[in-house]
Amino acid sequence: MTRETYIFKDGTFQAKAPDAPKKQFHSVITDEMPETEHPANRQIYTSKRKFRAETNARGLEECYGEPEKYWKNQPDVDQDEDMEQDVLKAIDLLNYGEGISDEEREKCKLMEQREDWEAENS
Repeated sequence: MTRETYIFKDGTFQAKAPDAPKKQFHSVITDEMPETEHPANRQIYTSKRKFRAETNARGLEECYGEPEKYWKNQPDVDQDEDMEQDVLKAIDLLNYGEGISDEEREKCKLMEQREDWEAENS
């Protein structure tokens, strides 16, 4: 027993013509991709698996063509001054062992300049 499909056309039900046989295509998913430079290590990869393995090994996350949604944590331009002060404090920590005031920093610079001058002129 076959099952038929009917359509209502021109005021009457008519048997629907059987659909043409659908062509089935098999899709093959490969591991290959165009040469792509990994942003974390600057190496060229042609294997999706190796590219993803390197990404995961570094604790990173793929953007999948939508990088702007991952940019939300980027620093604002207004933070540049704060960063400058942080860098100066870090330099002070390296040079003098602790954070110092602007006045003390100027004194240290003058002392260094004097030491340099004395070394050059002795």
